Amino acid sequence: IQGGDIFTYMRDAEALFELAFVDFEAFSRLVFGPANSPIPEHMSPRLYLIGYWTDPSAHMIVRFHTIMYFLSNGNVYVHGVFAAAISSLGILALIRSWKTVSENYNSWIPIMLILFPGILFWGSGIHKEFLWIFLTGLFSLSAVKLTDKSNWKWLIPLIGSFYFLFILRDFSALILLNI
Repeated sequence: IQGGDIFTYMRDAEALFELAFVDFEAFSRLVFGPANSPIPEHMSPRLYLIGYWTDPSAHMIVRFHTIMYFLSNGNVYVHGVFAAAISSLGILALIRSWKTVSENYNSWIPIMLILFPGILFWGSGIHKEFLWIFLTGLFSLSAVKLTDKSNWKWLIPLIGSFYFLFILRDFSALILLNI
């Protein structure tokens, strides 16, 4: 298997991971700096190896996998386990926020949400959807907690999740503003 987004994400993450041991300053700028910014002269050969530099949404996933490389040494299955765990946290946050605002809360609905094949499948991969599910859940829970109890500590996760959700899937973030 040679193609597909997942393999490109992993290839780009591996290139950035190897850069950490050669040029840590360049690594830091590429992983923690803004994507699609002007390319410094000394870093341009490295950036041409990274296919998603101009796409902030995809570059966010490459950054996740680059950081995961330090824990997994490139084992794609470890990345998958962490992605599934992060997605599960998002699903649980969605359930908690829905339970808080729903008058007709039914305990079967969370079970169906967790076991729904589409959510389980897409949320368990190492592509963008696991992060989308997590950020959507965090945004929903933060909005509910902020409006329910006027607990201002939830403002930071609300703004942060919206910001990253906007980078990841701008249409989803804009839809959530209407909720």
